This record gives sequence, C-alpha cells and structure tokens, in this order.
Amino acid sequence: MLKVFYYLRGKPRGRQLDAALYPPEGVKSLYPEIKHREGQAVKRANLLTKLVKFFPFALNVKEPPDVDVDLIYAYGCLLKGEKPYVTEIDNPACLTYYSPIALKNPFIRSRVISFVKDENFISFLPMSKAAEKGLINAFGEEVNEKSAVVYPPFPYKVKPKNSDVISFIFISYHFYAKGGKELLKAVRKLEGKFKLTIVGKMPKIKLPNNVEFKGRVLRNDLINKILPFHDVVVHPSYWDSFGIAPYEAINIGLAGISTNLYALPEFIIHEKNGFNFDPPIKYFNDDFLPNIKFWYTNIEEFAKHHEFPHVVKKLAEYMQYYIDNPKELKKHKKYSKKLAEEKFSLKIRNRILSEVFKKAV
Repeated sequence: MLKVFYYLRGKPRGRQLDAALYPPEGVKSLYPEIKHREGQAVKRANLLTKLVKFFPFALNVKEPPDVDVDLIYAYGCLLKGEKPYVTEIDNPACLTYYSPIALKNPFIRSRVISFVKDENFISFLPMSKAAEKGLINAFGEEVNEKSAVVYPPFPYKVKPKNSDVISFIFISYHFYAKGGKELLKAVRKLEGKFKLTIVGKMPKIKLPNNVEFKGRVLRNDLINKILPFHDVVVHPSYWDSFGIAPYEAINIGLAGISTNLYALPEFIIHEKNGFNFDPPIKYFNDDFLPNIKFWYTNIEEFAKHHEFPHVVKKLAEYMQYYIDNPKELKKHKKYSKKLAEEKFSLKIRNRILSEVFKKAV
C-alpha cells in the first residue's frame, strides 16, 4: 500500500479535498486536519501577497511536512528535503506566487529546472493542457518529461433531470469578472420561454421574473440539488485559469457557453457540447503565460466600469440558439456526458496518477 500525504491547507478547495478522499487503488491517503470551506469564494489577497506578485525573485518553495509516507502531493509549490513529491498546478505562475516578472527571470527558471532534475521531484500535475503548455513555455522542454495532465476529480454520480423550460445557470462569486453584467443584458434580448438561475454573489439589481438569484450555496447542494435541474451553464469569464464550476456542470451533463479563456475550451468545446468566444480581456497570452498588461488589474473593477457589447451579442446569440433548437441542445448535453466519461472520469484520473505515483518507489 503506497502512502501519499496530500499537503492540504487548513481550508482546502472542494476539488483538493476530493483528490485526497478518492485516491487511486492501492494508495492510502493521509492529510492534515482541515476546516471545510464549501461554497466560498477565493479570499482577496492580503498586502504581502499583492506585493510579492511584483517581486522578480519569487519562488514558491516550502519545507515538506514531517510525515512517514512514500510520496507528498503538493499544490502550487516546490519542496525541499528528501521526500519524493508531485505538485499540482493551475497555471505555472503559481510557482512564483503569481509573479509573471519572476516567471520570466532566467535565474528563477534555472532554479525551477534544478528542482525538476532532483530525484525527489516526480512530476508536475497540470490541471489542464493549457497549464502544461504554459509550464513548457515558461521553463522549457525539460519539464515536459516530468509532467502529466490530470483533470480535477469529480466523484459524484449525478444525472441531469428533464425540464419543460430550458434552464440556464450562472455560478460565480465575482459577478463582473465572470461576465455577469453582460449576461443580464443578453437575457433581456432573448425571446421565448427560458429561465436563468444565478448562484453566488451579485450586486442589488432588479431581475426579470424568469431570473432567480439563490445567493451562496454549499457545493454539495449545488452539485446534487441545483445543477441537475439545469440545461446550460453560462460562464463568460474574463478571469480564470480553469473554471471549476462549469467543469463540474459539464461532468453532470449540461451544455456550456463560455469564453475561450485558458482551460475553458478543453471541456466546453465549440459546437460540440457548447459554444465559446474570445474574451474582451486577454488575461493570458497566446503562450499560456500571464499577460502583464492585465495581470495586475483588478478585473472585477475593470469589468464593472467597462462595456463589452461583443460579449452581450455572443451570449444572446448562443442562448437564443439553444432556446430555438432543443434537439441540438440535447445533442450537446449528450456529448458532455461522453466527454466526462472518456476524458474526465475519476477512473481515468486515477489511472494516470497510479502511473505517476509508481515512479516514487
């Protein structure tokens, strides 16, 4: 039995806890005592975290925990010491405390490579192909030899329910940065019967009768009691490196409408199980690395005070298409389930992890 310590923080994200709770067969998972943080947004960075994003020599290196295990599963960092480890990343900037300046620093690059060459470093675990491409572009082909794309776990057995009226859902605790303002403008242009559910946080705005705001919802309730009763997840985000909420919706079998930001087109595939379009803010460059022009911008405030008519137009176009073409919607939802089974299933994830973990012994 391989013992793996999941180096979780005090209040891990749901996907991180799921990784520890549903490890590959033959793995005994251990993790520190945690405080559950369901249904919460990522907290705003403190002053120190904001300042380090400008530091050209930032590198996220931690002391490993003193645990008797075969392997440590770390998140967004490199480890000192003699214990074999893997590290999961959402994008390569997490290795430099999200400092794109440090990411381009040759000294930092050479330090990362030295860690990668160490026998105790087993593999990077990028959460998406976009993250892996960014990793290679940041640190070179050498990291490609120690990298395996592993999508987040989704261990829940949930089936979508049929409804008489097409149901859209928008989930976010950053209303403006995720395109909420543009979504409501698009909704007012739609014709025919439909409804929209908004989950998370939003400003006080008068909503149409067919739009319901549910506020904060526990993740377990969202997955089991809300998402299955909807048809399409709408996620026109300007600020994401993955998009866990739409990813989980796709795994349940919803169709999707999103921007093509970073990892989003990997699970919302244009004209297959949804539609995507260019975001008005280029948060990442074409090399899948941070765009400094917007990286230091408060995207929530920027989106609040700027108009994006292209987003409104595209949302209205694609939402209306689903309203007018229920048979195509059914095909897209079916493709989502196929995608979930063939690409994102827990079985596939754990098969990849098993191969990676074997390298530690």
